[in-house]
Amino acid sequence: MALQFLQEPDRTKRLIPAYSDVIFVITGGQTTNFRHKYICEIKMNDVEGDANPYGSHNTIATLKVTANAEGNGVFNVSKILQDNVATGIKGVATTTVPGSTQFRSKFNGSNYDVSPHSIHQVDTYCGHRKLIRRTEFRFREESATTATGALTTSGSLTSARYGVFNGVLQLEDGFEGFDYTQYILSTTSRKFMTTQPSSYTRKWRAGDFGVLNFLNGQFSSTTTNTSLNPQMRSIRIRLYNSSNTLLNTIDYPLDSSLGGTVSSNFNAMIPRMYDGIFANRMINGIQSVGIGFNNIQIQNGLQTGTSYYEVFAINSVGTRKSEIITIQLTDEDCKGLETIRLAYVNTLGTWDYFNFYKKSTRKSEINRSYYRSNYGDYTGSTYIQSSVEGGKRSFATNVEEVIEANTDFLTEEEVEFLKELFISSQVYMQVGQTTSVQFVPVCVEEKEYIKQTTANDMLKQYVIEVRKGHKTRVQGI
Repeated sequence: MALQFLQEPDRTKRLIPAYSDVIFVITGGQTTNFRHKYICEIKMNDVEGDANPYGSHNTIATLKVTANAEGNGVFNVSKILQDNVATGIKGVATTTVPGSTQFRSKFNGSNYDVSPHSIHQVDTYCGHRKLIRRTEFRFREESATTATGALTTSGSLTSARYGVFNGVLQLEDGFEGFDYTQYILSTTSRKFMTTQPSSYTRKWRAGDFGVLNFLNGQFSSTTTNTSLNPQMRSIRIRLYNSSNTLLNTIDYPLDSSLGGTVSSNFNAMIPRMYDGIFANRMINGIQSVGIGFNNIQIQNGLQTGTSYYEVFAINSVGTRKSEIITIQLTDEDCKGLETIRLAYVNTLGTWDYFNFYKKSTRKSEINRSYYRSNYGDYTGSTYIQSSVEGGKRSFATNVEEVIEANTDFLTEEEVEFLKELFISSQVYMQVGQTTSVQFVPVCVEEKEYIKQTTANDMLKQYVIEVRKGHKTRVQGI
């Protein structure tokens, strides 16, 4: 009997969160043979380093299991997938995909190779090296016909090809319950890959950097299937003054990082999830586009008088193909309080942002290591005592900065998504504004998140404590 699937991920759902149960059950093996095992080879597209990266599947792991009581092999491959996906924190260099300059990112007009930058600071678009990866699973079996005989490998069974991304599926969402179609930008109700709802008006400063993320892959081989293939061709930004008068409209064609038009290189920018054509494309399976007001002004010049702006996707004739994201420009607190801006990875594996405008405090936690030395100078012919020598001395000083930040009063909507910041595994803080900006890693120190509601708490406000990932440098002895 040939190997066959008893259970496999839904072939109609070609996008899988890595942090979910990804199960294969294989049957049909020669389980009565000696030392029998089912074999699973996990193959992914390469990420970088080859002359033609993203051009072939590489085996990243080989798993073997013995048959269960019913003679079946059960594989849960999620742990392997989780170890091989990651959210991008940097821009993309030309060397990442040699010979394909349309994939590189830019900051302030300079390529990443010339001016290395974080993904939050890109002028227009930026892909991700490992956020989404093309994956295939191949199954075989091994056994021996005698107790002391040599093992031989036989059989062949191949899964569908899937896109695996650095996302999370909660247990209450159900097994294989992730609905990726809501993120395919083909109608006005389709979503960007953010867990902050479009009904929420983001409050950012003019000097803030930030990106908006979107799914960028074709999931149907039928080009007319608009529900499974994206219709977006550009990201449109509309800027308004405080009287709701339109000041400017800015379009970013999908391949604008090359400075071209929609038609010049569009097909190379869209990965196809349903077939084998993915060379140099999976890097763009989930795209990030710079929509912070700082990103916009660096790319397009000063946008004087802007009070707020809208961001959405359009097709080739300018018809909207996504929800609308609204960003309100907000000044620093009038009392002179320092704003703390945090970027965090949400449960979709993409970047979201939140600004803490109210009181913040900084403290430096200092730990020293000491030694005690002799008084006096013993090196010459005469002993000389000196008060500047000897005694207890510090030979190493460890300094870590801890910041406590306070939110303004929040809405129920903000309380709902703010939990993702508290539990996020990757959090960065923006330091500086204009072009002199760094995003530095921080660790959230809070050990609990209490959901506040209007009924229970009336006014809702949160305090978050973060510890800078980089220590303050201090001279040694």
